[in-house]
Order: sequence, then structure tokens, then C-alpha cells
Amino acid sequence: MNNYSVNQKTIRAQSTNGGKGISKLLWILGCSGIAVIAVIILLVAGVLYFNTSRHSNSIVFIREPLNSDSLRIGEPVPVRAVAKGDITQVEIWVDDQLIQFENNDIPGGVSPFPIITTWYPTHSGMHTISARSTDSSGKQSVNQVVVTVLDNQDSDGDLIPDHLDNCPEQAGTDAGLGCMDQDFDGIPDEVDACPDTAGMPEDGCPAPSENDRDGDGVTDPVDVCPDVAGSPGAHGCLDQDGDGYADTEDECPGEPGTTGACPTIDDMDSDGIPDGEDACPTSWGTANFAGCSDSDADGVIDHEDTCPTTSGSADNNGCPIPHGVLPPPPDPEDIEVAGDGSNPLQDMGFELAPPRYLELITLELSAHELEIRGDYQRVWCYLVIDGNARDPDYFEPSGQNFWNIDEVLGGDNSISIPHEETEPIPIILDCLGEENGGRVTQLVYQEISHGEADWTGRELYFATDDHNFILKYQICRGSCGDSQFQAPRLSPIIVGNFRQGPYRLYWQWDGRSANIDGFHVNHYRDGELIAVYNYGSTIRRIGIDDYVSPCGHTDEFEVYAYKFIEGTMLRSPSSNIEAWVADPCQYNAIVTFDSLDIHNPQQDEDGLYQMGPISGYLSAGDGEHNEWLDFEARWFSALDTRSEGLWLGEGIHSFQDIFDWIHREMASCLGRGCHSNDYFAPEITATHLQIEERQNIFIFAHISEHDTGITNPNEYIYYGRHTIHFDDLALNSPVRFVLEGEVANLIVVVELIEAQ
Repeated sequence: MNNYSVNQKTIRAQSTNGGKGISKLLWILGCSGIAVIAVIILLVAGVLYFNTSRHSNSIVFIREPLNSDSLRIGEPVPVRAVAKGDITQVEIWVDDQLIQFENNDIPGGVSPFPIITTWYPTHSGMHTISARSTDSSGKQSVNQVVVTVLDNQDSDGDLIPDHLDNCPEQAGTDAGLGCMDQDFDGIPDEVDACPDTAGMPEDGCPAPSENDRDGDGVTDPVDVCPDVAGSPGAHGCLDQDGDGYADTEDECPGEPGTTGACPTIDDMDSDGIPDGEDACPTSWGTANFAGCSDSDADGVIDHEDTCPTTSGSADNNGCPIPHGVLPPPPDPEDIEVAGDGSNPLQDMGFELAPPRYLELITLELSAHELEIRGDYQRVWCYLVIDGNARDPDYFEPSGQNFWNIDEVLGGDNSISIPHEETEPIPIILDCLGEENGGRVTQLVYQEISHGEADWTGRELYFATDDHNFILKYQICRGSCGDSQFQAPRLSPIIVGNFRQGPYRLYWQWDGRSANIDGFHVNHYRDGELIAVYNYGSTIRRIGIDDYVSPCGHTDEFEVYAYKFIEGTMLRSPSSNIEAWVADPCQYNAIVTFDSLDIHNPQQDEDGLYQMGPISGYLSAGDGEHNEWLDFEARWFSALDTRSEGLWLGEGIHSFQDIFDWIHREMASCLGRGCHSNDYFAPEITATHLQIEERQNIFIFAHISEHDTGITNPNEYIYYGRHTIHFDDLALNSPVRFVLEGEVANLIVVVELIEAQ
């Protein structure tokens, strides 16, 4: 069989079992010695041939990111892939660069074989991410997605990227979210009634306080110098140079500075290397790399390193060059096809005697429907029919747990083969399913045999003992189109003006009415059979006004012809399916970000397992419209030598408690320069969405901490995107979801309410 990528469908019969043909070959040899040698060679070649032909294809597919995703330079991109089929090695490539590979030494390989890595985009534009698997026989499978990487463009040069900048065409401040805020009170000048004086959030103007006896805007409980009007940045004490250090602690009170509160050399990133000699003046580095950083210590600085967190080689742009890795992945269309039809005995130079001719007829096998209990987003099946192997066919669900093979394969759902007239036809069915989480399971592996009595074109079906897997198909002498039990043909449902009815279902049937007893009409709702209606052999139309749903459901109809013979009912293949799709029902979804469960806190500069100060944003949406909850609970000096804010340790932290803490800190300091002026948070932790029935909800959260100094990097406390499926929600009953992360789990509660 051929080896194809997962998103490629190929339908072709190909011989992989030469046993019957070889056993019928007559070798003409001149002497007994030559005959013995030929037999030995024949046995060896036969074993090699069978072993080769029995080997199954490998399969690989990329689960994350998705095709056409838009990404940002520098932001981590999780890459996940899984391979199936005696896999010995899996590789992940970005364009022509290998970024991750894994292999194993288990004889015969393993299946499934997952691989996970992280890619940090460094260049904008279109990029191809490829996953390639290699099985134990050396055969390969390739799957690719194309993503777009966007620049963190900063049009106004205020060091706030445009996609986070509320005023992208005008330079502003962090406190003003990218807009001008000359008094640094967090209120943009354009809406600040007192733009030159730091004030309160309501209008930007200062407000008097009964608990501020020196009138400096810092309330007495947190004012270190409550009787002297001072600077909020110095906790209410005098700070004439405005560097955040009180004059009593400032060795240079008349000049803003950092260490000892005195000026230092011109060193923007505080790495000890003057900006004039620093190749990376805006990011901390070392003298070994002219002021740049090399996180993985491989000799390639981070902003030139394709794999900045994995030690690699300068010859490979900072990525590893492991032993035994294959060259860059080829285009899937260029992969060499395994099994070219040549016979290994002919390759050895033997001349084969003419075959013995058999009495053969043509049989057509057509597959029509597949029904599986379970949540599978894709199914693929390997078939061996009378010793002829088909390349795997891939099916996406036509409805819940239902696959319409006629529609999926578009006419390629049949195969015609020559077969001995008196021999049963053997079929090997091997099907696998991919669950929503990417896990691949074996659905069925079964050998089936059908004799002449089953070659009439009547509907056949195979079902497992538990009926979790049902396949409907037929076998016909000659062509199934000439079979007596032809399938009816449904016309589109006819409706009146403005979708108000009447609703009529029509069908055609080319056979004679006298040859059948009648028709069955199957009625499905959202993929589940809910009713079967019986009609006489002359009926070709029914009314379905009372059958279709008013909202939120899909009603489908199909028709069979049937006939009773000696007490046994025979059925034709099913007709095509015609559907009535009602307008979707509307719902209100309340998404509450409940808490953050930190289970793996990282160590900070002081050796404590505390993460902070923190900031982040939480988002819930339907894919087109999103609601955001942004919060900030951190302050750090301009030279990143000091920080203040909220630290979190191990345990469960309520988002409402976090937001309330931020609001208390914001209210404790009313004057200009208060560190808590940088803080902000919404009042509540809930978002409200309007969604349609069966519409999923997408959750995105980004919560990080900011560290100071050079000994400890900033960390993601939580970073992830998740899908909450509509089927997992309950009407008028809140459902709690735990979204797992490496450092912390995000806990959300979703309540679904029917819209009025």
C-alpha cells in the first residue's frame, strides 16, 4: 500500500498478497538440482514478499497549531502531532528547519507515537510546519499546515505593540495603555479632566481624603511619612529627584538613579554593558555575547536562534542536529510509492510459466454508511478485498456518529474485482478512529466472508457484538446499478413561501412496484434514528409538516425499498439523505473565571516559591466575538531593578479575591506617582456571551509574573487556549471545567440559559 499524508485521499486497488498467484505458478526446470535451488529461492522470496505486503502504512497528523492560524513573533507556539503504524521516528520541521525529533528502539515500532514541542517564531510571513513519521520498514508519511506569523508592529514607537495599543498612531505610556498620559495616573489625556495632575479613575482629577493629613495623596495607613507631603512613588516621603527612593535613603537626592539611588552609566537594560557597546541595548545580556543573551548556552544569541530554549548548533541556526535524522521533509506528492507491482522472482531473473486460467466473474462492492457510537472527529479504514489491498479511506462525520460514505468518497465508494464464480469473497476490515483529544483507537479488526447468496445487491451490514460499529454495504454481480434492489432517489424537500410549509418529501425508484412490498422512510434527528414510517410500493410522496423541528435541530430522511421472501425481509441500499435544517436556537452563556490552582510554583529571586507580581488577561468568545477581562497587579521601576504587586504561592486563588485586592490597593493611594496607579482590574469575573445551539465556546488565558534582576526569568503562570463543547454544557445548570496547565490549572464555570 502507498504511504500518504493524513489529509490526502487516494482510492486505488493494489495487490499486496501474491500467495494465491504464486501457488498457481508452474516452474519448468531442466533438472532436479535446478528445481531444488529454485524452490529454496521461491520460499525465501515468498517470505520476503509476504512480509513486505503485510506491513501497514504509517500515518501522521498535526493536532496543533491549526492550518491558517495567525501567530505573533516571539510568542510560544505549542506544536503537537501523533503518528500511527509501527512508528520508529517522528520529526517536526518548520520550513526547512528541524526543531524536534523523537525515536525509539522497540522492534517493530510503536503506535500511536505522539510528539510535542514548542516553536518560537522569529520572522514574520507564511511558514510551513511539517510532521513526518517513519515506520519500521522505512516508509514515511508527511502532514503539513501553513500558518501566518505577524509582526509585533509598533507604529508610534512607544514600545507597546499595535495589537495591544489603544492609540497605535500616537506615542503613549503603559499606564495609558498606549495613549498619552502625562500625569501617569492611568487615565489617557483625551478623557482626563485634569491631564496635568494625577487623579482618581472617575475623571482623572485628585479627590480629597479624610485619612491623608499631609495632603500628598497617600493615605495615612500606608504613608511612611504621614506628616510630610511627599511623593507617592516613595511611599509618601520626600523624593525631589523622582527616582522612587526617599531623600533620606537616597545617596544622590538631587539626581535620579538606580543602585544606591545614584545615576549609573547609560545602560538601558541594566546588564552592566554601556548602551554604546551593547549589541542588544534593550534586553539583558552578557559580555560574552556583546550584551545579548543566549538562554540555551549554545553560542547562538537568542534573537538569531531558531530554537532559543534548546541547545543546538550554529550550523543549524541554533537547533540540534541529532544523529540519524533524515533530510528535510519532501512534498507529500514526491514520496516514493511503495509496491510498484514488480515480482521479486522476476527481479532475480526467473522466467515464469503462463498462469492457469480460472472461470472469473466481476463483482462490485459498494460501501454506503458507517455508524459508530463514540465521539470521533475522523475515522479511517484499511480494506483487503479478495487479497487486494486498498489505500486507507478517510471519513469526516456527516452528522453525530454518522458517516455517509457515498457523499464522502464522491462516487469512489465502489470497487470492481474479478473473482472465482464459486468461491466466497473474503474481506478484511481494519478501522481506526481519532477522538477529539487526538487519541487514536482501534475500532474494529474483522475478517468477513460472503458467498453467492449475498451477491444480489441487497443491503448487507456488519456490526460488532455491542453494535458500537455498523457498516452498511452491498455486493453485486456485474454492476450494482443493474441490481434488482436499486436504491431510491430522494428529491430536495419542497416547502412553501417563507419556509412556512407545506413540507413534501418525494422519491423516485426505477424498479417495478410489483417486485417489492413497499418502502421504509427513516427519520433521523441530529444523527439519531427517531422513527421509521412504512408505505406501500406505489407511494412516492409523503407530507412531513408534523415531523420537522421548529428550531435548533437537523431532521434527515432516507428511503429503502423492501421485500419479504420466505419470511425474511430484504432491503435495497438506502437512498441519498435529504435534510431539513431548522433555525438554530439561541442561548446566553455566562462564563465565570472562578480560580487559579497553582500546583507547580517556580522559585523566585529570593529562593521562595512565590510567583509575582502578576498580570494577565482572560477571554471567552464564540470564535468571532470575544469578551476580555484584563488585570494588572504589578509595578516595576523603569530600569527593572525593583518591583511591587501581588505574589501568589501554591494553592487555589479566587479571581474575585485577586480583583478585590487590586481595587483595595488602587484605593489606598490617591496621589500622583503611586505605584498602585499602574494597577487595574474589572469589578467582576464573569463574561456574557450569546451563542447558538451546538456552538462551542473558546477560552483563552494568559497570566504571567514579572521578575527583576538577572537571576530569574519571567514565567507564564498559565498560558492556554481551550474549547468548551456545547454538548458538555447543561441548560440552567452551571458546569465546572478544570483547564490544566504546567504550572497552574484554570478553573471556569459555564452556565447556559435559553434566550427569551
